[in-house]
Amino acid sequence: MLEVENLVSGYGRTNILHAISLSVETGERMAILGRNGVGKSTLLKSLIGTVRPKSGSVRLDGQEISHLAAHERARSGIAYVPQGRDIFPTLSVLDNLRVSGFGRSVRARASMLDDVLTQFPILRDKRSAQGSSLSGGQQQILALARALMSDPKVLLLDEPSEGIQPSTVDQIATAIREMNVQRGMTIVLVEQNLEFAAAACDHALIIDKGEVVLKLRTADALTNRELQHQYLGV
Repeated sequence: MLEVENLVSGYGRTNILHAISLSVETGERMAILGRNGVGKSTLLKSLIGTVRPKSGSVRLDGQEISHLAAHERARSGIAYVPQGRDIFPTLSVLDNLRVSGFGRSVRARASMLDDVLTQFPILRDKRSAQGSSLSGGQQQILALARALMSDPKVLLLDEPSEGIQPSTVDQIATAIREMNVQRGMTIVLVEQNLEFAAAACDHALIIDKGEVVLKLRTADALTNRELQHQYLGV
């Protein structure tokens, strides 16, 4: 499904990712774990194309996409929910969702909008409200729903639990599992909150100094204190 091979990426002359390789299978829920500054967010940005890799390969369903611009990667089936959500604050909830649906047929867009509002009733209730009027948790739900509007194969999420109250964090973890099960969507999730990562994902890759150092079940990461101290700073 999603394959990364010898990816080198960073900013200016500084490389953050050093020949990183990984693979995520179709329908897998994969958490990317590690301390701050090891390259987790840079990896997601390199996958979606907002940071252009310096070398290496990114393949989706066997097709090379590392040369594509971000909007072309989105059309190929990747959606991205950035850290901080980045919803459109002056647009209504409905318009935030509709923007993401452009490029699809009117019928497909209307059908997906109905599905999304059914899955997230709070957005139906708030459909006329400006994005800026929503709570942090509601904005995160809107960002998730907006990503769904493109009906992606792969969903990339950067720190979705950041700054959100615990009850909403649980709701978001449940929504991620539902997307995966009901839609067959592949999930790649960067997180600092280990409990949330374990609730949302079955497997994890640990990154240290721009390289993948370990793959394991998130349940094992949750109970292994030595590993947490060595790689997660917990």
